Amino acid sequence: MTDKIQKVLEYPSTVMCGGDPELFFFDKHNKVVSSDTIVEKGKNEGNGCDIINDGVQGELNFRPDSCRVNVVANIRGALVKCAEVAKNDYRVSSIPIVSLNEKQLTNLSEDAKKFGCEPDYSAYQYGEPNVKDFDGSKLKIRFAGGHIHLGWNDKSAIGVNVLKKINDTRGVKLAKLMDIMVGLPMVTILHSKEERIRRKYYGQAGDFRIPAYGLEYRTLSSQWLTHPSMTSLVFGLTKIAAKIYESDFEDDILEMFDDNEVKNTINKNHRIKARELVKLIEPYIIFTTTKWQPPFINNKAGRTIFKGLQKYGVEKIFGTDILKNWGIKYDKRVQIMSNSAINTHLWESGMIASYGSILLRLLELGGKNK
Repeated sequence: MTDKIQKVLEYPSTVMCGGDPELFFFDKHNKVVSSDTIVEKGKNEGNGCDIINDGVQGELNFRPDSCRVNVVANIRGALVKCAEVAKNDYRVSSIPIVSLNEKQLTNLSEDAKKFGCEPDYSAYQYGEPNVKDFDGSKLKIRFAGGHIHLGWNDKSAIGVNVLKKINDTRGVKLAKLMDIMVGLPMVTILHSKEERIRRKYYGQAGDFRIPAYGLEYRTLSSQWLTHPSMTSLVFGLTKIAAKIYESDFEDDILEMFDDNEVKNTINKNHRIKARELVKLIEPYIIFTTTKWQPPFINNKAGRTIFKGLQKYGVEKIFGTDILKNWGIKYDKRVQIMSNSAINTHLWESGMIASYGSILLRLLELGGKNK
């Protein structure tokens, strides 16, 4: 079966990749600032690449695309808008949660005190709604969700088949497949303790919604936004999951795993167990094809980077300063730094552009540990 699935993965998925990742603003005293005090609500929402306010969190609004190059470019456009808002007054971060003190909580607007009321669903509860029973006006933490949107053209044969399957199965199988192909690898490389705290409230395994265009996968935090290579990685893994689903091989993958094991590993952010489980899908996430650029090339550098990400974690390799990592600087106006990979088109081949910089950072970290 491995050969059959690898064969279909030689060609890219038709899925449109999007999302609505959230982030936080911090002032010069390193205190979180509610986005609704500095970002105009709903500006250009749905009409372009922008930053909009979602209470305490800011939310990136960007156009989806079937090509990771274009998705990354669209996200960069939204981050440029974010930099125009932040200027030199605020630092922008993708950490999973922030804590508020009593005064900050009291001073929040009424909208910022509320959590979203639209329910999401659990793949491990047969698609039944998740129950959120906490009060945003009393809870002193806020969460940054990195929800992934998967969309298909309802006029194409593939899209018609996929959308019918999603509706017929209530989204459950695709959400579980995303847990395996995206959620588990992210557990192995997102090491912060805040990931575990967030999952007590939001972003548990198999959380999803079913919009008209396909599926919204709601398990991840926004840390995949930290660096363009991480963004490319997440959408690359998403495209692999989508291709498997389009090709009707989802059951073959799902049968390799125990539901409770996957669910508990993600919800506890159990890195050691996740690495063990991810070995089962390595043939599908590290492979060679000439038809498109997979997230990890089947060569020594690709495997070294994947293992390095797992060993050190995204936070230690990249930090959490999004704008700096994306080469975006504000100096009276927004500038894209000339040495930024995303300013050249070197990132066109997925992760390849960042191989050199990541490998150098891994060598540096290795040297410090000697």
